[in-house]
Amino acid sequence: MPLTLVTGANGHLGSRIVRKLAGRGRPVRALVRKTSKLDGLQDQGVLLPGVEVVYGDMLDAASLAAALRGVDRVFHTAAIFDTRLADESVMQRANVDGTRALLSALRDHPVERLVYTSSVAAIGYTRDPTIVLDETTWNKDPIDVYTATKTDSERLVHAAVASGLPAVIVNPATVLGPGDHKPTPSNAFILLALRKGAPATFNSGHTYVDADDVAQGHLLAEERGRVGERYVLGGTPESNDALLADLARRRGGRPPLIHLGHAGVEVLGWAVELKAKLTRSKPLFTRAKAHKLIDYYGYFSHAKARKELGYAPRALPEVLDRAVEWYRSQGWLGERA
Repeated sequence: MPLTLVTGANGHLGSRIVRKLAGRGRPVRALVRKTSKLDGLQDQGVLLPGVEVVYGDMLDAASLAAALRGVDRVFHTAAIFDTRLADESVMQRANVDGTRALLSALRDHPVERLVYTSSVAAIGYTRDPTIVLDETTWNKDPIDVYTATKTDSERLVHAAVASGLPAVIVNPATVLGPGDHKPTPSNAFILLALRKGAPATFNSGHTYVDADDVAQGHLLAEERGRVGERYVLGGTPESNDALLADLARRRGGRPPLIHLGHAGVEVLGWAVELKAKLTRSKPLFTRAKAHKLIDYYGYFSHAKARKELGYAPRALPEVLDRAVEWYRSQGWLGERA
């Protein structure tokens, strides 16, 4: 049976992919940093069967070469997704330089298949809520460092495919649900709304999907995906207003009473930035970023993945049910929701 390497194996998606592979009885090599926690790779403190943990760094050629030795398949999920980093250059190094280093290493250690975890961030967003995007578009106006790095990283993979690399690209939407021990910004947003409620909302919308459905989509892409193709691993599109109303209902509260426009964001953002300056901390958001987020929609079609891969994600109510169950199991909700 082929040996499979998963980079970023302790992350939200990486750990769910490892679990899917281990559940099929496939031997897995999990590449993580020495400082990484292994919660997602263990059950009750015991490493999942068939999983070998190796320590290394995407920018360390020697550890990459060692991790690739004897490997036939690779799932490259390693990336940093953090909207509040003090030093955002670490995302450039991890997401872009790390991918470049792996592609270089694969020239010396060829594999049968690479599944690269990109993001819908590389596809782009729109200001029109009636538009549903698909794999044919690219993000030409990244809103932040993360979207820029994911776009640049995916382009590196496509260039490597043109040189003969047997890679398939998947573009997950906003991932929620079990196994997110950190949690990532996506789950943190939902968790905050459940714990404290959202005081305000604004025109926006995203596509939400369960982590296990995305992990399954990775395996389907490995099995059935066409080399060089990208596949949106989406779910249910939902407006910000509707999502926050649902979360308010789940916590037994009222939906947001304030609907912010650009003028409101200017005033609130000024206060947030001033507080951060006085406390010498990083602001929760900036006015520049907030203005970009208003009228910002990420509605994506996964029709291609459904047709070619057999991808079938859960509906949003079940996605949120599973997310809430996960938060509760971690003791993050207290008596709420």
